Amino acid sequence: MKIELKQLTFGWRQHPLFERIDAFLPGGEMVLLRGENGSGKTTLLKLMAGMIPHFSRGRCLSGDILLNGGSLVRQPPKSFFPLIAWVPSRHLDFYLLNTTLSEEILLIKTVLSGETEAVEQRRIHFQSLFPEIGALMNVPVQDLQARQKMLCLLAVYFLQGAGLWLLDEPFRFLQESDIPRLERFFGLLQKKNGIIVASTHRGFESDRPVWQLQGGRLIRD
Repeated sequence: MKIELKQLTFGWRQHPLFERIDAFLPGGEMVLLRGENGSGKTTLLKLMAGMIPHFSRGRCLSGDILLNGGSLVRQPPKSFFPLIAWVPSRHLDFYLLNTTLSEEILLIKTVLSGETEAVEQRRIHFQSLFPEIGALMNVPVQDLQARQKMLCLLAVYFLQGAGLWLLDEPFRFLQESDIPRLERFFGLLQKKNGIIVASTHRGFESDRPVWQLQGGRLIRD
């Protein structure tokens, strides 16, 4: 697993939001993406997820983003299924396709029919980290709190076997007591050769490497 940003320039209007960004992340790495409001954190994550330019377009886009050698700019997100986990900061319901988590798991096992045993093992592992997920299996998505929806979405991507995790302000949904468990979850993903990029401007203290968006540039630790 690897992702590379090559001379990436993007803007919604005439002037680019950021210009000529070069960066590389191999499997097993995690970075925190930081920057002021409006600096482009969410936009950069959407580009890395393939949401831009395939679901929304800006005024200018040049350069490329390569996931395992494939272009996220030229190829639609479905070309990379199930590698990409996109966890937005709003409208989580949109990414949970079924009424309940148990129905989501059934769909995953159907789509990944050759990996049923592996999917079940991942479910058991996820539930050992977040035991409350068991009580949410048959609760309608619309009845869940934002924090619970995020846990369900994390479970879905984990069961699918996602390798690139892009999380937009995930800590805003969580209680302080949740953060150590989320850190353990990130550690598990890294051991599985996953890549995690999580944006935050909240006072989340961590020894993780930081990417800072500032003045249209990406400044790395």
